[in-house]
Amino acid sequence: MIKTLNKTILVKFLDQILHLDKLQMNNFETWGKENFLKDIPLKYKFSCLALDRDKVLGFSIVSKKGRSGHLHRIVVDPSSENKGVGSKMLQFIKLKAQDNNLTSIVAETLKKPSLVRFYTKNFFRRISDQGLRLFSMNKPDKIRQLFLDTYTVFVLPLKGFTVSIHQPYFLPWLGFFDKMRQSDLFVILDDAQFEKNSFINRNQIKVNGDKKWLTIPTKGHLKDKIKDVQIDETQNWRQKHLKSLQYNYSKTANFDRLYGKIKKIYEQKNTNLCQFNLSLMCLMAEELKVQVPMELSSSLGLKSEHSQKLLDINKNFQADVYLSGVMGKTYLDQEIFKKAGIKIKFQSFKPPKYRQPGDNFIDNLSAIDYLFRANSDK
Repeated sequence: MIKTLNKTILVKFLDQILHLDKLQMNNFETWGKENFLKDIPLKYKFSCLALDRDKVLGFSIVSKKGRSGHLHRIVVDPSSENKGVGSKMLQFIKLKAQDNNLTSIVAETLKKPSLVRFYTKNFFRRISDQGLRLFSMNKPDKIRQLFLDTYTVFVLPLKGFTVSIHQPYFLPWLGFFDKMRQSDLFVILDDAQFEKNSFINRNQIKVNGDKKWLTIPTKGHLKDKIKDVQIDETQNWRQKHLKSLQYNYSKTANFDRLYGKIKKIYEQKNTNLCQFNLSLMCLMAEELKVQVPMELSSSLGLKSEHSQKLLDINKNFQADVYLSGVMGKTYLDQEIFKKAGIKIKFQSFKPPKYRQPGDNFIDNLSAIDYLFRANSDK
């Protein structure tokens, strides 16, 4: 019997649940009582227990994150494996998610062959190792490597599953993260052709009432893919950027907390432009409380170009909806998406007003300006 989990049932069967969790996790990151009893969004709406009278055959712990259901745990008693218990729990979760208009289910799971087979059999899509690195980009170094060695991430598309695609901008604007927030999967177009002096290697902040460019010097050539572009370290750009940020934001409310995190990324001396941008992007997404699975387009090995490539990326992830920037209206071949049964939705984003110094408000700066100044009197 599959039963919706509630706090009373959880407490009643907690000892059995703890035992099963320990068996599956092999003492690696097992949860204690406090983890299972912790309140997380809509846990008791999506989580379930598989029971045979008073014996727990399996359990799942699921919460809501943004548009998705986040599958923290799904565990089956070893004596009940290969009897459909796990698949029945997944079906329960899927129906609950659909009833509540969620558009995907995301699962972090150990890289055990049996678990990989289980999720694959149940139509989950595995995120590549490159995507996993993005997922863990700003975890502490020791934890990140342990996560990469031990875990993998699966995504189950549901009705309305939305994919968006964007080049890896340097210190992106707020609209970039709004696009990410509206997506179930965010694909970094890292194998597009590099365009020098675009937002891939520069962006703007507000200094003394006017726009100021922060630019990363590159060794890139016009035919290089973005993922292959190297930073020109013969110029003292890192120190100049940090001094500009310190001069401009040192009196803002969030400086002490945020500047140190940015400085740490700058001091890592990553000479690959794409990887440097992604580190900053992941930090900014974390600060803005945007967390969606991400993937690199280069991991797919696609040979197509332009609109066809964007369509192929969407088809690869079984998207129902492609969320495009508004400029897509000028270049997208919308007919091929229509023929493929994928709806195009164009982003509509109005930048929020926030306190800036001076009499003039400047829209569309790097989101780093907003992050420093949010809730600030300066």
